[in-house]
Amino acid sequence: MNTAVILGGGSGKRFGAENNKIFTELSDIPIIAHTLQAFENNLNIDEIILVLRKEDKDMIRKVLTRHHFSKLRSVIVGGDERQDSVSNAIRFLDGKNTSDDSIVLIHNGANPLVTQHEIDASIEAVTRFGASAVGSPVKDTIKLVEDEFSISTPDRQNLYAMQTPQCARFWLLRSAHEKANEERHIGTDDASLIERLGHKVKIIPASEENIKITRPFDLLIAETILNKKKVNRNV
Repeated sequence: MNTAVILGGGSGKRFGAENNKIFTELSDIPIIAHTLQAFENNLNIDEIILVLRKEDKDMIRKVLTRHHFSKLRSVIVGGDERQDSVSNAIRFLDGKNTSDDSIVLIHNGANPLVTQHEIDASIEAVTRFGASAVGSPVKDTIKLVEDEFSISTPDRQNLYAMQTPQCARFWLLRSAHEKANEERHIGTDDASLIERLGHKVKIIPASEENIKITRPFDLLIAETILNKKKVNRNV
């Protein structure tokens, strides 16, 4: 069983929106609908679990009356932080007797342009290595800054900017989150929690299309990508 867990929490503060940014329309379709459709279309995905804030339940109902996703099994309530939302999803999957060897993909709802290749490659890597995460080499020079002054410059040769999906066997993902929660450790992604178990995470090259929509300018970039795809299909 391959399960996609889509994280739709967060607010629209940085995006400048009154509501959760995932409900903002991208080419006349809500961002979250694009994201769900990407996993709906993937032949290797068996089911989808959507994690949302409680206050977004009414909004998602409106989306789901317009867009149907046959693989969407449940919409569950998330937590205060990203890690809490993933932990809630893990408990939900545990409660429905998800097998330890199942593959779980954690993906940000605000990354609507994830490619089919990224999903396929992520799953294939988990079958070989147990865990995978999408990322791309850092192109810019990175500085460590304290009190608005740079104090050191890490070698960017081995630095990657991480995206989603981030995937693992269910037992490994569950163990990583249980350890983090027991130790009250807050990580910024699932890969970092798995690393804390001493388990390596296979990096999958990220597509340049797979951007996270955080600010209005990101939406313009996503619109441009979608328009280019439409033109290419019509050529």
